[in-house]
Parts: sequence; C-alpha cells; structure tokens
Amino acid sequence: MKTYKLDLLEKLKKYSPKFDSGVNFSNRPWRIFDDTGKEIFIYFKDDSNVLLSENGSNVTGMWQFDALRGVLSMTFGQLNLNLTPSFSDNNIIVFAVDTTQNYLVFVNPDFKTPLLTLEHLNSYLNFALNNIDPVIKAAVQKAELEKHDSIKAKIESIAEKCDSYPWKRNFRITIAVSVLLLISGILFYIYYKYYDSIGISLMILSVVIGAILYGFFDTQRWQTAIKNMVVWFKDNDETEIVEYLKKNKKLKLWFIENYDFDPTKIKRIPVPDV
Repeated sequence: MKTYKLDLLEKLKKYSPKFDSGVNFSNRPWRIFDDTGKEIFIYFKDDSNVLLSENGSNVTGMWQFDALRGVLSMTFGQLNLNLTPSFSDNNIIVFAVDTTQNYLVFVNPDFKTPLLTLEHLNSYLNFALNNIDPVIKAAVQKAELEKHDSIKAKIESIAEKCDSYPWKRNFRITIAVSVLLLISGILFYIYYKYYDSIGISLMILSVVIGAILYGFFDTQRWQTAIKNMVVWFKDNDETEIVEYLKKNKKLKLWFIENYDFDPTKIKRIPVPDV
C-alpha cells in the first residue's frame, strides 16, 4: 500500500465529519488509491476480519476501530498499521498513517470520476476544498475562533501565575524616592534662595529618577515572568497549547512577541507519576 504527501489535507481535515465507529467504512469494498496502476481493494467485515486484495492476490487480517482515539488499527501477520481518519466524503476516505503526514486514500469503487494519478487526486481534493458547505465552514470558523481565544486566555492566565515579581513594593519605592527628591527640591527652592538652582535640579531629578526606576523595575518584572514561564512550561504538560501554537502561526508569533520565547522548542521535563 502506497502512501502520499497531500498538502491540502491540513486545510481539508478540519471540515471532515468525525468517525464515531467503523460503520463509516465497514461492509463495503474500497479501492486503495495507487498511482502505479496496481488494483488494490480492501474490505472490512463486521466480524473484525479485513480482506486485502492486490492484483488478485488476497491476504486476510484483523481490524478494530478505537472511537475514543479515532484510530483504525489493522494487523496483517507481523504488519501493524494505525490509521487516523483525516478527511472523508461520499467518495473517498483519507487516513493519516501512524500519526505522520503520509496519507492512505480509500476510494469508493462507485465513484464515477477516475482517480488514477496523483494529479487527479489533488485536483479532486482541491475541488472538495472549494465546495465545502457554507454552513459547515461557518461552524468550523466559529469553533476555531473560540479555540483561539480560549488558548490565548489560558496563556495569559499562566503568565499571571508566573508573575511573582514584587511589583507593588518596588512601585512604592519608586514613588517614595521621587516624592522625597521632589520635596527636597521644593524646600531648597523656598528656603534657600541663593541655591534655587539646586532646588529646581532636585525637582527635575525626581522626575528623571522616578522614570528610570520605573523602567528598571518594569524590565526586571518582565524578565522574571519570562524565566518563570519557561520553567512552568518545562514542568507542566501543556500539550494542547504547544500543539495549537505549532499549527497557528499567528498566535505563536503573538506569544513570542509578548513572552520572548518559543514554547514549542522547549525540551519537556517529564512529570513523575504519583
């Protein structure tokens, strides 16, 4: 059985209905797409037997569908295959092989349009992508937006947990230093007329020092939060966020711009079982 790289699947699979059992493909023959001219058919029986025929040569095996994981498992002697449904319609079912980007394509033998070459297959996938039901497309887009906002909110929640810098204390220090210099400048200006320039300088200095301290403490707070977030992502199995950021480049860019590191490149420290 030959597998293929199909770039359009990343765009198509989000519009595909989910399989909740093997009834989507069992008790009916399927032709396995092969652009070398081989005639390969597969038939899934209700008794968990599967029949594979290649150019007239038959082999039997066993199959089962794990609805919880959404995985079709097949065994032919020493050969084990795990297939994840990625896209289906009335004419084809496309499976990802062992969670890779290699795809196996089942074609309904009753499908009138010939799929004999890779060009034919890609043309059909492109047609399917351009003719998605608008209602399904709108529902998927809404779900994606909700998912995007949910992930973003979760990241911001993690950032708040990681922000352990004593910001209020240091803000009070900044205010106290600035006010002390300002009062000193005012008193010099009022009571020491001959040194009024010193008083003015101290008043100006109060503003400058306040701004410098504020900038310094703000930078320290940011750097501390970043360090804590890196540690947090190492110690916590946030697979959902990491996997989502791998696929959503826009949100990943937002993360890096705001938090100054790429969590998808962090080597995980496995959490020990309790």
